[in-house]
This record gives sequence, structure tokens and C-alpha cells, in this order.
Amino acid sequence: MRAAFLLPLALLSLLVLPAGTALARSGGPGPQKPIWPPKGKTDRMLYEKACTLQAQMWQHLSPEGLLIVAHPRGADGPALSRAALFRSDACMWTGCYAAAQACRWQVTRDPDALAQVRFLAKGLRALHAVTGSHGHFARNVGRPTTPGEGEKVLASRTMPGHWFRTDVSRDQLAGLTLGWFFIGTFMEDPELKRLAASEMRAIAMTLYNDKMWLRDHLGNQTEYGELRKDVKFMPFRKNGAFAAIGLAPLIAAADLNPTDVAVARALRRLDKAGWDEALPGQNTELPALVNSSNVQMITIALLVIARSNQRGGRPAHYAKKGLLALRRATVGWWNAGLCAMQLLGGMHGDKGPLRGEFRATLHGLPDREQPRRLVRAWKARKAAPIWMRQPSSWYWTNDVTHHHEWAPATELGPTVVWTGADWLFAYWLGRAAGEFTPIVGQGVNPSAHHIVAPRPAWTR
Repeated sequence: MRAAFLLPLALLSLLVLPAGTALARSGGPGPQKPIWPPKGKTDRMLYEKACTLQAQMWQHLSPEGLLIVAHPRGADGPALSRAALFRSDACMWTGCYAAAQACRWQVTRDPDALAQVRFLAKGLRALHAVTGSHGHFARNVGRPTTPGEGEKVLASRTMPGHWFRTDVSRDQLAGLTLGWFFIGTFMEDPELKRLAASEMRAIAMTLYNDKMWLRDHLGNQTEYGELRKDVKFMPFRKNGAFAAIGLAPLIAAADLNPTDVAVARALRRLDKAGWDEALPGQNTELPALVNSSNVQMITIALLVIARSNQRGGRPAHYAKKGLLALRRATVGWWNAGLCAMQLLGGMHGDKGPLRGEFRATLHGLPDREQPRRLVRAWKARKAAPIWMRQPSSWYWTNDVTHHHEWAPATELGPTVVWTGADWLFAYWLGRAAGEFTPIVGQGVNPSAHHIVAPRPAWTR
């Protein structure tokens, strides 16, 4: 009887499995026990860590304006530009980091935050301009040392000397949308607001006119670009994951272009077709779908929708139901990125444990620039504490069932595997959600001060 029940679920998993996910290795462990920060760990410590990490971040931005989450140690501008061509997720993480810096500006008014947002907006714009095709964006952009150097890259006709990767996917769209939406929402700079509105409109309307399937610069459907409100061959089964990622760009474009008739009409048609009603249907009863990478991508899109007031708040209402479903499925996963987005998305019913896990994870994330060696690794149906995870350039997408035992080492490798952008993403979104405030009282932040961040020549 149990086998007969599980077979349809396995088949359904194959139909709705997001981009690049292998069924055999993708399943999460299900909800765990709530996590609380250890005694003696204060918000002030987190603030000081944020200041230290933030002061180094210019060193990880390419001349084009992209965040390079892993690159050769001591890389200069040309080396960072080249490294971008080997980072297939540069679009996604640049968008997420730009969103974090917009949140930072909102809560600190630090001139360095404004400068970073302006520079990152240049990078997000380049991802669109490099393709030479209106509304179609790239996964990355950079200058190779040798022509053709990089992974699946093409030469740009509109940005001479630059190359780019064109096979965009749903996760790239989610990150890009979050970046432009938060820039347009949290920044007061008229030029930034105009650029965010223009870029978001171009991307959203092109997606809509392309029948809700991401395409490359030549108009070809990409492998992981399909977006839909239901499950293929099962029209009565909601596909909240794909619906969120597809609806978010239209929601963002409508928010940033409130008088645009064409955007409003497109959004109205999607709503009439039931895209918003699909958002709560996150299929969390299918373990193969609930893993850190998938949930991160979906939560990014749900956050955009949850922060909007389009259609009288109806899509936001459904988006919050989707966020709640994902939270219930991922309790105790040591994932501060998810916690921050859920807090900023307006989740309150679970706020005590949610805040506890958020802080515990930010405190527990190890310094990946401290050398260490692997003693042993194993897989278990239990979430590994954050300090037992595999080092990663974006920890919040790591497989939580992979456990690692580490011992001190003597030397660092030749590659920076941690810029700190993932930690800062969670921290600044949490600050925008009202965490770590007020800035007076026991265990909280000292008076906020502007961060002195040296800016290398290639970013000026």
C-alpha cells in the first residue's frame, strides 16, 4: 500500500522539479526542531561582523558591476571580469546582493550603500545590454583574457570586447527581479528609480510576450525557462514555485510603473488565469522539491509579491501563504537567508522561533577564510548545523543533509570561496524587516556609523 502511494508522488516530483535538480539527491530532511541562539551571543556582535565584511565588498565587484562570489585570491579588475565568465549564477547573486544594499541604504543612509547600489545597478543593466535583445538578459558578462574563454559564452555585438552566457533560467530571473524591485522601492535617487522601472518593465513584458517562457537573445526557449501556474499534464495541480517566479516580474513592473496600461493589462490577465491563486500550492508534501536551492529561489520570488500592494493586496495575500508553507517545511534548517526573507515578507505567526533561528545561524556561520581540512563527510536525514556544512559561496543553497567534520589546516587555497555576500544578504534584509533595532539597549547595536570601505580603481 505504501509503495502504491509513493509512486504517484515520485512521478509528480519529476513533473514539477525545478531547474537542474536531481531527484535522488535533492530531497530535504523535513522540518526540524526550532533553533535558538546560544547565550552570550548578541546583536552587537552581528553588527560588528557586518561592518567588517561590508568594508571588504568592493574587492569582490567586477568592473562591469557584478558580484563575483568566488574568484582568485588577490584578483584585480581584469581578473574579476574574467572570473565572471565562469560564474553561471552571477546574475542571480548580483541581484540578491543589490537588494541587500538597497535594504542597507534604507536602514542606515550610509553613502557607501548608495554608491554600491549605483555600481550594482550598472552591472544589472549590463546583463541586459550585453545581449543586444530587448528584454532578454544574460547569466553573466565579462572580458576574457583569451576570446571564448569561459563557460558557454558568446561575444557581444553591443558591448565590444565583452562576452556573456545566454542560457538563463528561473533562478536568475528571481534574483534579477529582487534586485531591481528593491532598488526601485527602497532608493530615492530619481535616476535609480527610473532605471529600475525601465529595466523591470522590459524584462517583465518580454517574458509575458514570450508566453511565460524565458528565452535567449535569439528568441529560443531556454532549458530551464518554463514558467506556469499548474503542473504539466496535471492542470488541476497548482505549481506555486513556477507561478511565483513568473508572476514576480510582472508584479514588480506594475509596482515600479504604476501608470503603465500595458503592464497592468498583462498582470490582470495572469490574475484572471489564476496565477496568484497558485502561490500557496508549494507542493511541500513532495520531499524531492523541498531543498535549500529550490526553496531559496522560490522564496525570493514570493518576497517580491508579498511586498507589493497590486490588485488590492490579493497576490501578496497568496504569496504569504506560500511563504508560510515553505517555512513550515524548513524549520530548523539553519538558513538565515530564508529566515530574513520570511521576516521581510511579513510572517508573524512563527516570529519567535523564526527570529531565534535567524540569529543562531548568523552567529554560527563559520569564517570560511580560516583554513580547515575535511576529516569525514556523510549524509543523514537530519539537518546539519551550519558549521558542519560544505564551504560555499552562497551558504543558503547548500544541501542541509550533508554533514562534514572539519579540523584546522595551515594554508588557504588559491580561491576565495566566501565573499561574505550571503551573510550580508541575510543581515541587511533582516535589518530592513526591523530586526536588531532599536540601536540602544542591552545586547543590541551600537550607534550606527558609516562604514569606511576602500574602493579599488576599477570600481570608480
